[in-house]
Amino acid sequence: ENDNLKTAIDLFVDRQTIEIPVVDKEGDLVGVVSAGALLRVCLPEYLLWLEDLSPIRNFEPFAAVLRNETSTWLGEIMSERYAAVQLDAPAIAVAAEFSRLNTTRCYVLEGRRLAGVVTLQRFLAKIFRE
Repeated sequence: ENDNLKTAIDLFVDRQTIEIPVVDKEGDLVGVVSAGALLRVCLPEYLLWLEDLSPIRNFEPFAAVLRNETSTWLGEIMSERYAAVQLDAPAIAVAAEFSRLNTTRCYVLEGRRLAGVVTLQRFLAKIFRE
């Protein structure tokens, strides 16, 4: 949670992921930062109200984020809403979490500590094809 936005952007680009777990100093999961949250940081809210954005040609909102990427903390933009199950949870609980939050990642916890991540793609492959 004390990492900055630059770290998240690097992970989004380098790992080609759409969501990053955010942990505290003890390794406890405290939230997630999604690619969508990153875009929301970049775009002023009034732009989301407009239907036709074609006249806008500059990327000043993105440039402003890049200027501040080392001073914007993940704890400021993370969501505390995420799918999670305990390490000993049955597969049906994982399926319920995917469905409940309509997400592609389910975090596996041991207590509050992040123990792993199950992706929807891997879960479906395991359940239906392996």
